[in-house]
Amino acid sequence: MKCLLCNSKLKKNNKTNYCSKCRLKFFPLRIDEDNIKCEFCGGVAKYILQSQKYCCCKKANSCPTKRLENKNRQKNLKHVFDKFDNPEKLLCQYGCNKVGKFISSNKKICCSDSTNKCLAKRKRNSITALIYTKDPEWRKALSERGKGKIVSEETRQKQSISRKNSPKVKDIMNSEENRNKKRINQTKLMSEKYGYLEKGKYTSYDTYAKHLSFIEKVRRDPIEPRILQVKCIYCGKWFRPTTITVCNRNACINNDPNISTSQNNFYCSNECKSLCPVFKKIKYPEGFKKEGRIIEVSPEIRKMVLERDNWECQKCGSDKFLECHHIDPVSTNPLFANDIDSCITFCKKCHKFVHTEIEGCGYNDLKKKNICK
Repeated sequence: MKCLLCNSKLKKNNKTNYCSKCRLKFFPLRIDEDNIKCEFCGGVAKYILQSQKYCCCKKANSCPTKRLENKNRQKNLKHVFDKFDNPEKLLCQYGCNKVGKFISSNKKICCSDSTNKCLAKRKRNSITALIYTKDPEWRKALSERGKGKIVSEETRQKQSISRKNSPKVKDIMNSEENRNKKRINQTKLMSEKYGYLEKGKYTSYDTYAKHLSFIEKVRRDPIEPRILQVKCIYCGKWFRPTTITVCNRNACINNDPNISTSQNNFYCSNECKSLCPVFKKIKYPEGFKKEGRIIEVSPEIRKMVLERDNWECQKCGSDKFLECHHIDPVSTNPLFANDIDSCITFCKKCHKFVHTEIEGCGYNDLKKKNICK
């Protein structure tokens, strides 16, 4: 025998002309004829069920007469299995290889009061469930059958409570992966609805600008006006700082004792941090030895001097590790400290050569001149 719809082979126990997959897809079928009667209650039939029986409802259990029959069966279920003496020691007919102790109304021998307690019967039910759940066509058929169903709020609440109380769901919900997914989804939803920024990457202008504007130069980003932009102390470029750097700078301005003694200035890159003479400098740390004095020009004047000299050392012509040298020393002429004409660009080696080997330009000589005055 073959199925009338998909031409697949039918099992021997199948009493219908359709396979199980086709029955899930196409049944129950709607009927508009009034002459056909329900096989359970005798009323007008409206559907053909999977068992190819005519019924007034989509399911046989929803028919009123079928309900009464099921209730009567449930009342008599206690008396279905009866104990009996087994002198021949007949085995359970469900395949568990145990000695039978009960007989059902169908005259089948079982090892327990109900078939659900038998281990062999349980394994069969679990195997059939796995076969159906892995089949993609069976899943599609279930989803199509579930469309259009109206579920009450009480049943939904009961389902949600039962799922939350299960130990497997609790382990999944409390895992770190699930928490990270929730955070990412929340930030995406809030950014789409209200325009919030991602945490850690960018800082908003409206929240942090009022805390920094009286000390630092602040502006809105020309591409995204919600984001804050700050100037680098060393090179003077505009860039987007992270929230951590902004919070540390604000704490340093307010003299927070939990923050280190460094100023936590804004730098656009690691190169500017390494070149800046003030980065991570403490006034007198442990084991400090006074070797000399380094007076660096302000970043704006430094930039003007470097642009004037085409970003090259005026002695050796290198374009790396450039510094500004005061022609008129600051100790003797402090008024000309920020004058462009009294500054010149040198690299680090040439700047050191000028202050060590040329007479009158050493740090100790300048100190003596200042003291003698």
